[in-house]
Amino acid sequence: MLRNYKVYLDEKEIGVIANGQTKAFDISPGVHSVRLKIDWVGSQKLMFEIADGEEKTFSVKGFVNSKVHIILFLLSLIVLGITLFFNDSIYTSVWLPYCFGVPLLLIIIYYMTIGRNKYLTLR
Repeated sequence: MLRNYKVYLDEKEIGVIANGQTKAFDISPGVHSVRLKIDWVGSQKLMFEIADGEEKTFSVKGFVNSKVHIILFLLSLIVLGITLFFNDSIYTSVWLPYCFGVPLLLIIIYYMTIGRNKYLTLR
């Protein structure tokens, strides 16, 4: 929400769109590809064909699963807090954060590396 999307048409930057903003771009008829990026992450390339005088509408969503990941993270903190409050075992206090934190960290690493072109959803 705080960063702008860079719009690429045929691998060339043609503009920037802010969160909640709508923009129109004039492009030549033919087959094109469009994608959006934020820093090094972005959307997958979307191919489309447009005729003279035709309009196409695209929408982009940010990190689609972010709400699910935030809920899982908060639930893991609650479970961790409850477990540490009622259990003084050193093994629980050492291993429990890894059980919850590592999967979430791996998801973040995935979207920052291999899945960086699936961070945004373009339709």
